[in-house]
Amino acid sequence: IPAPCAANPVTVSAKWLLAHPEDTALLTHELTHAVQQYPQPNPGWLTEGIADYARYLCGPPHQENWELPSRFLPGQHYREGYRTTARFLLWLEDHHPGTVKLLHRHLQAGSYQESLFHHATGKNPDELWKTCLTELGPR
Repeated sequence: IPAPCAANPVTVSAKWLLAHPEDTALLTHELTHAVQQYPQPNPGWLTEGIADYARYLCGPPHQENWELPSRFLPGQHYREGYRTTARFLLWLEDHHPGTVKLLHRHLQAGSYQESLFHHATGKNPDELWKTCLTELGPR
């Protein structure tokens, strides 16, 4: 694990950084976890997806050996977490601005429910994923 964040100290693996000196953006991901402070239980796929979404948005802009998928591969699913979920969230935010912030705030408050997707977009996450795949799925 390059840099686990449990509550507030972010511990960065020296071994990871020595092997991947270009991966400074891992701090953006881990610092996002420090800000999230989501009470348990919470959907891990969404927690990690939001952290990678923040990593993508807050940079640095060019991250060697790290990017969000431009298209989804067969079998990928938004609940995978990390980059796959982050790319779904990026698509979601393009189509329904403010949704990620809404999800984040409810996760922080311990009031997250999957129905928030429907509240923000008029569709449940599976329906949104299906639409997302029509635009970003395999051809």
